[in-house]
Parts: sequence; structure tokens; C-alpha cells
Amino acid sequence: MLTVLLGIFVFLLAVIGASVGSFLNVVIWRVPEKMSLTSPPSHCPKCSSPVRWFDNVPVFSWFILRGKCRDCKEPISWRYPLVEASSCLVALVVSWALLFGSWVGWNSQAFFWEDYALWMSSNAETVDANRNFGDEQKNEQLENSSLMFLSSEDNFLALLRSTSALAITWLLVVDVALMLGFVGWDRSFSPKSLIFTSIVVLFIALLVVFLINDSDKCLERSGIFISSAILGALGPVVCFPFLASNIRLESAVLGAVWGVCSGYYFAFPGSLILCLLSHFLYKKINRQVFGLAVFYGTTTLLLLECVVMA
Repeated sequence: MLTVLLGIFVFLLAVIGASVGSFLNVVIWRVPEKMSLTSPPSHCPKCSSPVRWFDNVPVFSWFILRGKCRDCKEPISWRYPLVEASSCLVALVVSWALLFGSWVGWNSQAFFWEDYALWMSSNAETVDANRNFGDEQKNEQLENSSLMFLSSEDNFLALLRSTSALAITWLLVVDVALMLGFVGWDRSFSPKSLIFTSIVVLFIALLVVFLINDSDKCLERSGIFISSAILGALGPVVCFPFLASNIRLESAVLGAVWGVCSGYYFAFPGSLILCLLSHFLYKKINRQVFGLAVFYGTTTLLLLECVVMA
């Protein structure tokens, strides 16, 4: 029963991720055109027909409609399901890895969940103390230890709150790169409003670092957050001779996103490599891909972390 409840919880977080991706599609399209985010409601950009509520389900609606508008039959860009699915994937992977894979992040990452790591370590020690028993008994001991911890309503709710905070924070931070990435793909640089909004999101992430860590760890985790962001932003700074002035701040923000998510060990070299790669691709295809490189690079790193550490 517990596994079913946690599975439903993971599913709900994945739905939140897809919904955030759906909202990002609106932002990517409307903000650069200086349009309102709420008026008019969602509509086909070609025939202006309003999108029905049942055609507005993230990811699935695009496939059900076979990538075409229900009214005018004109193609709907593949970008819509891609953004929604990409955002959904981040929320799904983080929440699933935390609750079912024992993944807690790297020590060098600001989003490393100290309390959860200590709990898992405690469970491992309990099982290790019974190493003389058979494998089946070890697994049973671990399961009983976990169930004892979660049998308390306070512990169970704390687990869900912390998982939600960590998964949604990861989601918002990396979706900054996804948003700026597709705007940059279309326009080579993003409006200042989106860049400053991205900075606000990073500050919110820093606030969450305070909220999910106890008082003794707040300063340490915040220091990791800030140092990782600065080191990540240095990658584009080193590449300044190759960058136009109107995308320097945006590139620094994207580098900071990479740094915060990758941890301070990979912050500078990773952002430097991604920035140089993006510059090379820009010369080849005349598209700004730094934001997309940061998002998919971060997502790939996240998947590798979960596989290695789970």
C-alpha cells in the first residue's frame, strides 16, 4: 500500500512537471512578442480557434490530434510536446529517484538532501549490522526499517514535503534553461524580462535550500549554491570574446543554472564546454543553443547521477 501511495505521489509530481512545461510553451511564444500570458486564452496561432480544454492535456493531446489543429488541420509544432515531456521527465526522475532509488544528489550540489541521506545511511547501517543473515532477511530488515520510519504520520508527511520541495525546485531551475533555450533558438537572445525572472527563480531556489536543511546545514548549503552559481557563470565570462553583448547576462544566468545543478566540481568546466560548443553550433546553424545545451546537459547529468547513485 505504501508503494502505491508513493507511486501516485510521483505521478502527481510528473503531472506538475508537464503542466509547468505547458505554461513554458505559452511564455516562450508570447513574452518575446510582448503579448499577455492570460489573454486571449490558448488558441491556434494560425486560425485563432480557441483550444478546447480536452485538447490542452500536456503531451497526450498533441499525439491524439496527430500534431494538427482540430479546426484548421494545420500542423502544430513538435516543440509543444517536447517542452512538456522534457519538463515532466525532470520532475519524474527526481521524485522517483528520491523515493524509490535512494538517490540524494552529490555532496557538492546545493540540492543534496542531508536529512534524507542520513536516514538512508541509518537504514543501511541497520541492515549491515545483520550481514550474517541471508539476503532475503537483509531485504526484509531494510523494508521493516523503512516502514517503521514512515509509519509515523509526521515522518511520512515530512518525506512528501521534502521530496516535493526538492523535485519542484530542480524542475524550476532547469526549466529556466529550457525556457531561455527555446527563446534563444528563435531570437538569438531573450527579453530582459525573462532574464530577470530567471534570476528571481534562482533566488527562490536558494530560499528552498534554507527551508529543506536544518540550521547547521543552511550556511554550508547556501555557500555551495552561491559558489557553484558563480563558478558556472564564469564559463561564459571566459568566452566573452565570442559572445555578443546582448546575451552576456543571459549566458551568465544559464551558466549559473548549470553550476547550481551540477555542483561546484563540474560548474566551471561544464559551463565552459557547453558555451564553446554552443558557439561552434551557432556558427554552423545560426541558432543560439546555449540554453538548450544547459538544459539537456543538466538533464543528462541528472539521469547519470540517478543511475550511478541509486
